[in-house]
Amino acid sequence: KEPKKKTSEFPYQGVPSLKPVVEVLPVPIKYNKTPIESKDTRNTPSYGHKAEIQVGVDIDDVLSKAIDQGVLLLLKEILAVAPQLRDKFIKVLCKKRVPVAEIKLMLEDDSLELEEQLNKTLVYVAVNLLEAPAKVCNETLDPMGQYIQTWQVNNAVLQYLEKLSPAECKHQVFTISPEEVNAARDMAMLRVIPALINKVHEEEALLDRGSQIISMSHKAASACRITWDPELTINMQSANRQITKTCGLAKNIPFNFGNVTIHLQLHVMEQAPYRVLLGRPFNVITESQIANSTEGHQFISITDPNTGECASLSTYPQEHLPHMQEVNF
Repeated sequence: KEPKKKTSEFPYQGVPSLKPVVEVLPVPIKYNKTPIESKDTRNTPSYGHKAEIQVGVDIDDVLSKAIDQGVLLLLKEILAVAPQLRDKFIKVLCKKRVPVAEIKLMLEDDSLELEEQLNKTLVYVAVNLLEAPAKVCNETLDPMGQYIQTWQVNNAVLQYLEKLSPAECKHQVFTISPEEVNAARDMAMLRVIPALINKVHEEEALLDRGSQIISMSHKAASACRITWDPELTINMQSANRQITKTCGLAKNIPFNFGNVTIHLQLHVMEQAPYRVLLGRPFNVITESQIANSTEGHQFISITDPNTGECASLSTYPQEHLPHMQEVNF
C-alpha cells in the first residue's frame, strides 16, 4: 500500500508567483492636418423665415434709391427692409379687444333721440275727457221672423278713434288724468258687485264712474273664456307714465246681474290692479242709480235696456264679496 500524502494546511502554497508588470508608454497624439467644420456650418438650418413682401426686393437697389433719389420708395420696399415698421403695421392691422362703453353711450344717445322724436309725434288724450259713449239700438230678427230691439253702448275710445284716419290712430296715447290717479289711490273705497260673465264664471266687478272704458285683466278674461280681437289695441299710459298696449278688445260679452243681462265691450289689459272694472258705459246703458242707507249699506239699481226689467243689487267692499258654496248632505 502506498503511503498517504500529507495535505498542507495552506492549499494555495503551490500557486506560482505573478510575473513582474511591464509599464507601456502612451501613444503620442497625431493631429489631423485637414480643418474640421465648425458647429455653425454643420448646424445651419435648411429653411428660414421670410415674408412674402420680401420676395423680389433687392436691398442694395433700395439703398441706392434712398441715397440717390431721396425717399421715393414703394411701401412694399420700405416694409421689406424695415422689420420694426412691419411690426407696427401688423399691430395696427390686427384686431384686438376694446371696451364697448362708447358704443353703449352712442346707443343710449340714439334711443333718447328716437324717444324724443316719438314723443313729438304722439298725441296724448285724457280718457276722462272723451265724449260720453252713445247708447245705440239695434234691430235683429229672431228665429220666428220677428224684429227684436237690442240696446248696446258704444266704446268711448273706439268712438273717438272712428273720427281719425288710420295713420293718426297709431299715434294716439290714452292717459290717466290726475283726478283718476287720485281715484286709483283711493280705489279701496270703491264698491264691487257680483257679475256672471260670459255665462262661465262669476267675477268681482269694480264700479268706477270716473272711467270712460270697461276693462278686464288678462287672467280674468282667461278664467271667463273670453275671446278678443288682438288687432283692436290702444296705447295706454299708466300713472307711472309707462306706455303699454292693451291685449285687444272683446265685443258683446254677456254680463248677468240677477235677472238683467247686458252685452258690453271691454278692453283686455295685460296687467291691471283689478279683475273687472265697470266704467261709465255700464252706467249709461243700465241707467244705474246709487242709493245709500242709514245703516251704511249701498245699493245700485240697474235697468235691462232690452226688456225694461229692473234689479237692485247690494254693493260690497273689495275682496269682501260673498260666495256661494255647495254643500252635499
